[in-house]
Amino acid sequence: MEEAAAATGGGGCGGAGPAHPGRSHDRPGYARAVRGVPRPLDGRLVLRAALVVVALPFLATFLSLVVTGETAPLNHDVALIELRSGDVFGGDTPLVGSYERYGGNQPGPWLFWILAVPSLVGPLGIAAATLLVGYASAAGSLWVARRRGGSVLVLWTSLLVVLGVMGRGLDRLSDPWEPMISLLAIVLLGMLVWEVAAGTVRLVPVAVGVAWLLASMWTMLTPIVGCIVVVLAAAVVVRARSALRSGDPGERRGLIVPVVAGVGVLVVMALPTLVEQVTASPGNLTQLRQAATASEATVGLSGAWRALRLQLEPWAPWLGRAMPVTLSSEVDGSRAFILPVALLAWLVSLVLLAVTRRRTRPESLDGRRGLWWLHGVVGAALGGVLVALSLSRGGVAVWSMQPVAAVAMLVWLVTGWTVALIVLERRPLVWSARVAAVLAAVLVVAAVAASVVALWTDHGPGLLPAAVGELADGVPGVVRPGSGPVLVTSGAAVKEVFDTSDFGVAELAASLERRGYRTVVRSGLDNMFGDRRARPADAAGELRIESGDAVPDGSGWRLVRRLDPLDARQRRRRDRMDRAIDEAAGDVQGAALLRRAATDRHLAALLQESATIPEAPRLSLWYRTIR
Repeated sequence: MEEAAAATGGGGCGGAGPAHPGRSHDRPGYARAVRGVPRPLDGRLVLRAALVVVALPFLATFLSLVVTGETAPLNHDVALIELRSGDVFGGDTPLVGSYERYGGNQPGPWLFWILAVPSLVGPLGIAAATLLVGYASAAGSLWVARRRGGSVLVLWTSLLVVLGVMGRGLDRLSDPWEPMISLLAIVLLGMLVWEVAAGTVRLVPVAVGVAWLLASMWTMLTPIVGCIVVVLAAAVVVRARSALRSGDPGERRGLIVPVVAGVGVLVVMALPTLVEQVTASPGNLTQLRQAATASEATVGLSGAWRALRLQLEPWAPWLGRAMPVTLSSEVDGSRAFILPVALLAWLVSLVLLAVTRRRTRPESLDGRRGLWWLHGVVGAALGGVLVALSLSRGGVAVWSMQPVAAVAMLVWLVTGWTVALIVLERRPLVWSARVAAVLAAVLVVAAVAASVVALWTDHGPGLLPAAVGELADGVPGVVRPGSGPVLVTSGAAVKEVFDTSDFGVAELAASLERRGYRTVVRSGLDNMFGDRRARPADAAGELRIESGDAVPDGSGWRLVRRLDPLDARQRRRRDRMDRAIDEAAGDVQGAALLRRAATDRHLAALLQESATIPEAPRLSLWYRTIR
């Protein structure tokens, strides 16, 4: 916007000067005439500097990962992503995404396909690719900000990106799990739609690709992306109408080519999903539809609204506030602030944009063009979030709130930019420079702080995944990698609050396949591990995880390794809490335990205290030959 102001003010991007350059610059009084006249910021330089500053937390995270050299899978979900990404070149190329807890899989396999080559390097390769996806999304958003609003918008967007990254937690910056890797990509999609609506129709294929990637990556994102795509379609229709009225063949070609390319991108990216739906029986889309029509009660719009309000507070979870959750890890929406401050601020900015008029003097800032479209994107995204959250079953979970964080970032982005535009276009150019200077200073401080925290953050796995990785270290001393497929099973009882089956199977399988073993799992886990692995009959031997002093049923078992993830002090405290909970609840576990705690304050207090101690039993790994 500063560049436009400079142009209309007669100075161009490089500084203030006469409208007709020439030898007038050599006049003796020219230097005195322009001395003290504020010069516009160099938008390209500001963009480059912002890209460097925003990159600092990403680089610090990667450096921390390299230094620690942790090789154990981050957690169960990341282990599955690693396994399925490796299958792209391993003979069982996935045509669908990660498993969906209510049945079926995520619609598209593109997350696995994107991470296929990085997965060949192992966990560090996947982490590096995840960091690149996040940074590329941020860089794309800043590029759009530069074109739509100039330096002030670039700096404002950069600051929100850094704050969003810090609020989510720098330990999740390199996490390829869908709720984490998609955060900045959602912001990018909103910015791309704004840019297309403002006239850059050549970005239609890019916007379509990002939209399909997100919508097919995670069903939670599908309603949100669908609502944003409605705005994209409306923008294309408006541009098409303008092209038809103009009668300019060049303008028509400039619209037809990107639209056709966008349709082509959509067809290519949807092809794996369609092929799977046609060749499988039942297809994944059919399974998702059946799961969506299950009789289990959903949260509904009222529950969705309470959860959404949490992210619209002055100090919201997306800015780093701890998410209020119940013992079952569901978001407690009743603890939201009484007023959705961000939503009210956004509505006020809309009113101001509608009732104020742009000043017509030459130095006014020309930044309103297309801004209504960004407001439309934000409104559509908010509607999509309400729909997505309202369809949640069993309560809105913590990970379901991650897309809301991205939408909250968009709300503050358009609100701050609208207010800044209205204020700055009525002030001399020097005001823009002052606002940019303040934003730049805050941005640098935030980025440096985030980088320092990233360097000292533990980006490695939790206690239990790390323990499973240590168990895998003992396998080569018992069984050779080329001795045939190994069946990985688990009988470990790990958590008291949440029922878990097949604990550690994904982490152990991923650790073993890095060492050259071929693993298989029990039948019925094909939606998690793929068809090729869910074939226990192929196994030549079995590795089984047990907890405590348990020994697997049957004969021929050989102990591979035994370890305790907790130190002596933690173990004593854990044992005391387990005995106290058993005395208070008896043999009740899982959901029944939570229901009893809802009416038993003593049991609820014990569970709350227990949650502060890692749920990490003693683990052992056993092996036997099957054939």
